[in-house]
Amino acid sequence: MVAAEEEAAVGTPVRFATSRLYDNGHVTNDFVYEFVYRPRPVRLLNESKVCSGLLRPAVQDGKVEFQFYGINMPSTGDHARCWAGQLFISELQLGRLSFVEYIVPSEFMPHPQRQWWWHVWQPDLEDPTKRGPCVEVCMHINTRDGIAFELFGGKDEAARDHVYRVLHQYCDEEDVHWRPIPEPSNGSQTQKVHRTRAIPEEICQERLMGMPMKELQGKDALSRSLQEIRHAEDRVLGCLEDIEDSKFAGEAKELMLKLGELHEPLIALTSKMRMRIKPEWKQCLTSAQEVLLDKLIGKPGTGSMSQALEIVNQLSNLGVPPPSNLGEAKKLKN
Repeated sequence: MVAAEEEAAVGTPVRFATSRLYDNGHVTNDFVYEFVYRPRPVRLLNESKVCSGLLRPAVQDGKVEFQFYGINMPSTGDHARCWAGQLFISELQLGRLSFVEYIVPSEFMPHPQRQWWWHVWQPDLEDPTKRGPCVEVCMHINTRDGIAFELFGGKDEAARDHVYRVLHQYCDEEDVHWRPIPEPSNGSQTQKVHRTRAIPEEICQERLMGMPMKELQGKDALSRSLQEIRHAEDRVLGCLEDIEDSKFAGEAKELMLKLGELHEPLIALTSKMRMRIKPEWKQCLTSAQEVLLDKLIGKPGTGSMSQALEIVNQLSNLGVPPPSNLGEAKKLKN
């Protein structure tokens, strides 16, 4: 952000300012502030103020003086830059600064931009047209400091102190709790969330081991998905056959074991592959749970009722209807 030196006092448009190009050092008077602000000081200039640490834009009633959409929103930086630049221009017009130049960033700067620089000169009382070494003002944005100003260089410490005190009229010190309330977001500020499916565990392992990855596209990807679904269904069907065999021929402990083995393939099918449990599978499992609880109710001591109820609860979470004798089994457990 930059002030247009002496010309600022004689009608330079508010969105224009003196800027120095980062790459070649040329100075121009250009359009650099797309948003118009009229910064107002929150305190008087204190010539005896001890100057140290960072400065942050003053927060009053939970708000800063410019549009703040959150630290991670690029538009926040644009508004903060325009506010700070026009702050320097107003102080230039009041005579507290003699020259201000906004450093226009190189096209190779990272995007979104997180740092902005100004060169600022303290008035020389002996020769107002003279320029000594400038004070560099850096405004940066990060999650640790929020939006903060930091000062470097200058002819001496007195020059830095003067610019610090000028900024302090509009800012709070770093030990003040700084958490402005963001403006309500709209469509242009909303960050997009891209939802993707989880990467299969075996592919994660192959990546960790540095194995070459084969890119599956079109038919190959579809074929692989269908094979995985068939494999998971085959595992479920195999477990259901074992459960049917154990329902009447086996003991309660064996039936519990078979029902427990079914949990993992069902999870793979429903959670990882987004498939639903078929109605005939639900009917078979509800019947098996009822038989299991009957075995434990009729013959106390033949198995663990707590373990059986845990299996019933797991299957219920997957959408399998509970058995009709569940209430009686819970009473027996208690």
